[in-house]
Amino acid sequence: MDCLKNKKPCFIEYAQENGESVFYTNSHIRKVCGGNITIECDQGQFILLADRVLRSAYSKEELP
Repeated sequence: MDCLKNKKPCFIEYAQENGESVFYTNSHIRKVCGGNITIECDQGQFILLADRVLRSAYSKEELP
């Protein structure tokens, strides 16, 4: 969670409502407010629920 806390570009694995996980690449944290994280990434701009973030890492290889 270091990359989220320090707002550094990262890769994020996120659990969607249906239980499937999605990967957001080259994610830049734009805003952290309460339990929400606004990101801008290769796939677009999203507001994520912080408790659904499964993993984050500085590189794709670091995600187990």
